[in-house]
Amino acid sequence: MNGQTKTTKSPDALDLRSVEFSRILLIKPSALGDVVHTIPVLVKLRARYPRARIDWLITPENAEIVRCHPALSNVVLFARRDFSKRGRRWRAFLSFFDLLKQIRRAKYDLVIDMHGQVRSAFFALISGAPVRIGFDRPIKRTLTVSAEHDLKNVPTHGWRGAREGSWIAYTHRIPIPTLDVHAIDRYLWVGELLGFDDTPPDLTIYLSPETIRNVDRLLSEKGVSASQPLIVLVPGTIWETKHWTIEGFAGVARQFLHDGYAVALAGTKRDEQ
Repeated sequence: MNGQTKTTKSPDALDLRSVEFSRILLIKPSALGDVVHTIPVLVKLRARYPRARIDWLITPENAEIVRCHPALSNVVLFARRDFSKRGRRWRAFLSFFDLLKQIRRAKYDLVIDMHGQVRSAFFALISGAPVRIGFDRPIKRTLTVSAEHDLKNVPTHGWRGAREGSWIAYTHRIPIPTLDVHAIDRYLWVGELLGFDDTPPDLTIYLSPETIRNVDRLLSEKGVSASQPLIVLVPGTIWETKHWTIEGFAGVARQFLHDGYAVALAGTKRDEQ
């Protein structure tokens, strides 16, 4: 279907599984791990809407993770960090208004907000899309124990649903039946509304030839052969729920080395210190 999807019912009364959306915006600006965990949603969207334009609103520092993905039509850049840089704030505001006009002109008929904050919900609203999907309001975290996960070890500030009242901006809310679930599975709950297939999640990351050459050169400088399987560990995080011990990472690294893998650590200068 060309152009914006036409409907005769109010958006909240629609069975979205019967609608063929043609212009879709996926909102997940950051952070790196969350962006990676959202890739399976992109893949499912492309399978569900093979002829649709599918764009992703994302920050420049995370855009390279998804820019070359064959399921994606365009990246829509939100330069959030420019607002905190001296001398760039006026330019940042001008760019921000250009971004809003860009989103508005795209005439999306479906916006999916996987971020769930007031800022991302604002983008969903300003798009003018008749269908806007996001997570429901937070639910209470119960201290239950399952065979796979001990919620007693999860701080109360962990993810519980949409935040900052962002759920008000959505025409359709993704129910939150449990918190005892991996982020990938949680993001894929949107498929219950849209009618995704039941194939396993696809987390493949597609990189540009230039990026691959740069990585190969860096590994070569570190003495890692291009033919040797490589495991990258990323120990740095700001979230208490994701912290692990140095001893734990060291033990995992030793096991991988024993099994014949090369091991690299990735992170920021602060992580290095």
